[in-house]
Amino acid sequence: MNKKTEDGEEDVRLCNYTDVYNNDKIVDDPNFMRATATQDEIKRFTLKRGDVLITKDSEEWNDMQFRVRHC
Repeated sequence: MNKKTEDGEEDVRLCNYTDVYNNDKIVDDPNFMRATATQDEIKRFTLKRGDVLITKDSEEWNDMQFRVRHC
């Protein structure tokens, strides 16, 4: 999934790394980045209540273990 808008795809809002990193909980946020996605991408990547999000990056070398978030 990329952060671009493509003709013929569905409008979506993306939950980005910083949304996960900076928030204890992920809620439906109208400020999420707008983009488009295929139906397959929507099916595979839609967040659901109870999902656990783990970032592969961190802002500091020693805070990786603290970046697990719940939806």
